Amino acid sequence: MAFEFVESLRQVASSNHNMGGSKATMVGFVDPAKYDLPDVITEIIGSSTPKGNGALIRVLPLAHPLFPWLFAENVALSGVSFDSNGTTSGIYTNPLEAPALPTFAKYLLYRCEITFAPRPYTLLQDAEIEVGKMDWIDDNGKAQNSIWAKEWDRFVDYDEVPSAEFITAQQGQFKFRAEGGAGANNPNGATLPGQVRIIQRKTGLKIFWYQVPITYLEPNSRHYGYIYEALGHVNQIDWNTYDPGTLLFQAMSYRRYVPAYPGWKAGLGGATGGIISPLKLVDLEMTFSRFDPEKDPAHLPPAGVGNNVPGGHNLLPWFGAGGRYHYYVESTLNQKPVYPSFPFQLLFSDPDAV
Repeated sequence: MAFEFVESLRQVASSNHNMGGSKATMVGFVDPAKYDLPDVITEIIGSSTPKGNGALIRVLPLAHPLFPWLFAENVALSGVSFDSNGTTSGIYTNPLEAPALPTFAKYLLYRCEITFAPRPYTLLQDAEIEVGKMDWIDDNGKAQNSIWAKEWDRFVDYDEVPSAEFITAQQGQFKFRAEGGAGANNPNGATLPGQVRIIQRKTGLKIFWYQVPITYLEPNSRHYGYIYEALGHVNQIDWNTYDPGTLLFQAMSYRRYVPAYPGWKAGLGGATGGIISPLKLVDLEMTFSRFDPEKDPAHLPPAGVGNNVPGGHNLLPWFGAGGRYHYYVESTLNQKPVYPSFPFQLLFSDPDAV
């Protein structure tokens, strides 16, 4: 820990524990003559910024010393013993989005109250995140070589919902089956119009990725980020134990917010073009469908060519064989499958990395 946290002896630490989620509080003091308050806030709460190599620089939130599965989620600062007046212009030399009060009070000491709570995901240090380069084929059949970072190992949570659906063949009919002797009142063997239906079991998968820089959605180097490019695609290669073609990226939503102590983005306009604005983070929710149907062991799909992935969502049942097995299909016009593919490793990688 880069700053010194002197725990209060008057107001003791407290904690509350239950099966729904524990919380704890510690109170101490920070000397502003030794440590900048913005640095203190960042070290307690954490931060997330692009690293430039495809991965993120994450300052992890502090863990509670006695209950290390609880992490700092809030810090409250209050001044103790007035020192002097400071000026806003002395801190922010660039024009701000809106006018600020010109002065503020400085204190000799700051009371610091930290609240700790559990996180629903794994936290890992930057050194634990693997980074590499990969070859892949885009929708136009062009070879690409891109940087990927294994950021899905941290700050990511999963939610799976199994489901079943029926698909109907545009052919066939039904036939009555009944025991007993033949007669006018026995429908055995009689046919009626109908369509063959089979059940397909799929799994809805939601992936939640927390504290992601907004530049992953609004990159400087690309018209669209990887996340937008991957929508409507299946995974081109193995990703996180999912075989090629078995994950279909269906939708994405996000919540934008300003972190505890943000970085700044300049050049927003104005007479000088130097107005600064806080850099935003987003919490992403990505929706996928997982489908891994049974293949005919005697008639397996062909090998994948280019962007075409012969697996998962690109397999359809053949009702001529009863509909149990699924086979690879492609268009007779352009030899393309039902869904194009994209390497999902890039969903968690910085699109501005070179």
